[in-house]
Amino acid sequence: MKFIFKLITSPNGRWARIGLGAVMILFGVGLEK
Repeated sequence: MKFIFKLITSPNGRWARIGLGAVMILFGVGLEK
């Protein structure tokens, strides 16, 4: 969990958040079907 937090707060955290957001959206769409 600390690794994920470090990833999100790192200078590249913006990309990490975009990636996580995309994954969450994909999971949400997959669960709705």
